[in-house]
Amino acid sequence: MQKILFKSKEKNNIKYGKRYYGVIFACLLSLVFIKWGIQSNYKWLPYNMPYCLVYHISAYNFFKHNTLFTWYERDLCWKDGLIHSKVPNSGAVIGQHPVTETIGFAVIVGLLWKITGSPSIYHIQLLAIILFALSFLFLYEIAFLLFNSHIVALLTCISNLLFFPLTYTAIQGRNDIWTYFGIVLLLFIVAKHKKQTHFVGLFLWGIVIALLQWVRSALMFPVFGVIFLLIMLDFLTEKNGHYRSLIFGLFLSNILFFWAPFFIVNKIYYGRYFVGPLGLLLLVGLGEFPNKWGIVCKDSWVMDRISFSLGTVDFDDEAKALFFKFFKEDPLFFLSNIFRRCVNLLFWNFTWFDYDPALYNYSTHIIDKIKLLIASPVVLFDFIFRALYVRVYFLLGYCGIVLALMKKYYFEVLLLMTCMWSIPMVLLSHIEDRYVVVHFWIISFFVAFYLNQYFSQAKKSIRRGI
Repeated sequence: MQKILFKSKEKNNIKYGKRYYGVIFACLLSLVFIKWGIQSNYKWLPYNMPYCLVYHISAYNFFKHNTLFTWYERDLCWKDGLIHSKVPNSGAVIGQHPVTETIGFAVIVGLLWKITGSPSIYHIQLLAIILFALSFLFLYEIAFLLFNSHIVALLTCISNLLFFPLTYTAIQGRNDIWTYFGIVLLLFIVAKHKKQTHFVGLFLWGIVIALLQWVRSALMFPVFGVIFLLIMLDFLTEKNGHYRSLIFGLFLSNILFFWAPFFIVNKIYYGRYFVGPLGLLLLVGLGEFPNKWGIVCKDSWVMDRISFSLGTVDFDDEAKALFFKFFKEDPLFFLSNIFRRCVNLLFWNFTWFDYDPALYNYSTHIIDKIKLLIASPVVLFDFIFRALYVRVYFLLGYCGIVLALMKKYYFEVLLLMTCMWSIPMVLLSHIEDRYVVVHFWIISFFVAFYLNQYFSQAKKSIRRGI
């Protein structure tokens, strides 16, 4: 079993000196994305930022009032890229409760605004752009460590950059990009230190992952999945302890710095260990497909039928009660929805990503249009056949998965797929692009692997023909 999991006929010893060229190339890709991001960032304001306002409420409170416990949702709005109060000197308090799910995001953005002195949306976007650009350095290292190939590493960076839904998510500055960055760091830690026995270093890396979960709690699913996978592999490899230090480092640090405090705070303030919009997500999921109750797949539909404010425990309880009422009437409908989501996710075309082609339309000269298409991924992805592009991308990735299994890269496929499919709430609730994209970017590794294998075989065939 140990030989099956860790040996590969395709792996060769490669001189590590060449890796510096790849790092330089990854840095150049980072600069390309920064140029993309800044050009899009300062020429148009994402239309859906008012929807994202709920994620910035606690950050504004930390910036303005030095508190994370008060929610002023009804009195704040975005205007000209800055967060404003709708009613001067108003102080209508919607809820007195800690924001446990995104408290890390509130602290980071609040500190950023304190440093700059202005609660600007562009600061949030610029921070996301920097995170995404930095991720290319980690991606190159991850791909090289997993597949032992400079070409695969370079192609991974390129294919990740050309996965436009993810690129667009980063430019938007939504806190979902922190889930992506957390998965990148998690993969780097496992790929780099999977057989390391230095417990203290692994424990410190684990603390970083735990703190990132305070920024975006959805990261807990990939973290838990990877730890479980490592435990199973350690057991199957005849208990040789390949991953033991890594397992204990990640597990202990996450218990101490996220899981235990998260559940304890919830218990103290809410009287329960887990608090979240579960009822809202389940009800919205029932409306994703035609149903006999007339449920619409929108948060507003649920909010109009619940008598309590969103974000409170009472709201969640009433929403769950309403969901279970519908579920008891037709349980097979809920199960069939899960199956249909699984099928749809195989070639999801990101239909909810609406791109504004205004920048492209403003340019009248053909040369200006071509320059804009090259300079902005937002316009480029709106210009091409989006569904066909993404489905071809997925098809190449799935071919890469099959080919990697044929080449006996079992550990690599298991590790990457664990992060890719760690989206249980998507299957239980509804498919939304921003939830899917921060997991499905994993496909870029397999796209790169397949293209490398394809061109290598094509090169050999040409040589034989000559």
